[in-house]
Amino acid sequence: MKRLRWKWKTGRLVRFFRKKQLEGRRFSDCFFAYSFRSILGKLTLAFLLILVPVYALGIYIYNWSMETVKEDVAKSSQAYASFYLESLEKELERIKILQYDCINDENLQRLALMPDALSNYELVENIWRLHVRLQSIKNSSNYVKNVSVYLPLAGKTITSNRIFMELDRDRLEGVQTSEKSFGASLISYQEGLYLTAAQSLFLIEIELDKAAFQTDMEQFSIYENCGSILMKGRPDTGEILGAAAVSSQDMVQERTQMGDFLEESGVSYGKLGKEKYLLISAYSEYLGMYLIRYFRQGDVLIPLRGLGLWFWGFSLAVVVVIFVYTWFTYRVIHKPLQTLVASFRRLETGDFSKLEENGNNDEFGYLYSSYNMMAENLKNLIEQVYQAKIMMQQAQLKQLQSQINPHFLYNSLFLINTMALVGDENLVPFTQYLGEYFRFVTRNASDTVTLLEETEHARNYCKIQEMRFSRRLQLEFQDCPEEYARLKVPRLVLQPILENAFQYVVERKRQDCRIGLSFGLKDGFLKIRIEDNGEDLKEEQLEELKEHIFKCRETGEHTGLVNVHKRIRLYFGEESGLELDKSASGGLLVTLRFWLNRENGKL
Repeated sequence: MKRLRWKWKTGRLVRFFRKKQLEGRRFSDCFFAYSFRSILGKLTLAFLLILVPVYALGIYIYNWSMETVKEDVAKSSQAYASFYLESLEKELERIKILQYDCINDENLQRLALMPDALSNYELVENIWRLHVRLQSIKNSSNYVKNVSVYLPLAGKTITSNRIFMELDRDRLEGVQTSEKSFGASLISYQEGLYLTAAQSLFLIEIELDKAAFQTDMEQFSIYENCGSILMKGRPDTGEILGAAAVSSQDMVQERTQMGDFLEESGVSYGKLGKEKYLLISAYSEYLGMYLIRYFRQGDVLIPLRGLGLWFWGFSLAVVVVIFVYTWFTYRVIHKPLQTLVASFRRLETGDFSKLEENGNNDEFGYLYSSYNMMAENLKNLIEQVYQAKIMMQQAQLKQLQSQINPHFLYNSLFLINTMALVGDENLVPFTQYLGEYFRFVTRNASDTVTLLEETEHARNYCKIQEMRFSRRLQLEFQDCPEEYARLKVPRLVLQPILENAFQYVVERKRQDCRIGLSFGLKDGFLKIRIEDNGEDLKEEQLEELKEHIFKCRETGEHTGLVNVHKRIRLYFGEESGLELDKSASGGLLVTLRFWLNRENGKL
């Protein structure tokens, strides 16, 4: 009953607060029309009129000065970075021209097309001439580390560093299948960077020297607190080709943060590590490369240190003003509001104690008095509706107790008469079972009984029916587990289920009728299973029965089952109740679920 009362209170309170929330919205629509009369409106207006314009002007002057200096530094640095990438594009394009020109080399064509047709002298002469040409390509640029030609038919590789070596087919396959970027078609493979030109019978590979990129980046770091990074791909995930950090490689390791605020080409501001930096980025779409230069903002803004001190002093004054405003707002608005919120939280737990009114003739004085009136009215309303709900539940139980099936009574009396005429020795136990049955049904002392008492009543009912249908009925009735014998349950929750089984199975089948009752525990639920072997239950019939039970449609055939389902949920919670399914023998399986929670007083 306590659980039922608490669930009802919670539902009423949720609906109440939703209603008040809508009323609050209507109140807020009218609030601005009278804002000058409210405490919050006066304080907010005074604070904005004094602080916001002055502080906005100070911020504007400070930011304008900082942006001017930053733009000067950024423009010069960005121009330098863009010029470097443009020069690099031209250099790599020149290297590619040499690479493609090498494709038509006469010596390469002979070695790729007919290596077996060449004599040893011709083979050596062609390899040497090709090697000399590869060396000339290598020596043409500081960015070229090595030039290689792969000859799959000959199974050999000719490089600018080594004249002749065995073909590395894994490397050849890796270079051919690696993901390529557009433009210069740079390929990354095993920490190397390559330019490749492939034909059907050979492939020319130019390995770029990352040390040259590293040297370029070190030359960019001409200031004490600046750094440069050249990378292929996105700033946060791309491959670093060269980097010169401010003081160590820590800046390079934290490059993953750059992708959050860097654009393809432009100026960005962000925090790398513990320092704030000005970042200048230039992007080459042809190369797919980023060049990023970063400067510590503190060093860039050295000329504005005096202005910065003035701004921090001004900001400190603003903080003091904000502190005074916050303290005053806390005393006048926040503290009374906090008291009101705490009272509503107590109200959620069922505490209807009144607030001590603050005595002020303002909005909070009105709210305090209205809250006290609301709490008193809500308490009275809950008590009235709760009593009505309890009385209704008691009436439903009494109705169920009084619903004695007349056919069951008539058949039992006729059976007593027959047993008396023939001198049946089972007459005495039969009348005893029948007496116990009617004494339990007509008893009005309590709405709940122990599970053991409910189980014994169901057993008596089954024994009576077993004597009536002894030739065609087989009962499998499990004893109530001792550890759950004292569990309190609503009265008459087992008999309506069993009565339904006798009505639709035993009275309709002429032979081999089986009804079973068993106990089990799973996932914190005590489950009582009642199953029969009635005629094959169709899925449509099962779904229709579930709809009647779970949507609480009290039709004439299933009023008892609906009543049992509702009372179990009201007493044990929403997750408890009846479960319907087909039994293994094709009949109906009804499972009663009781949530076992030691904190709710059920055990």
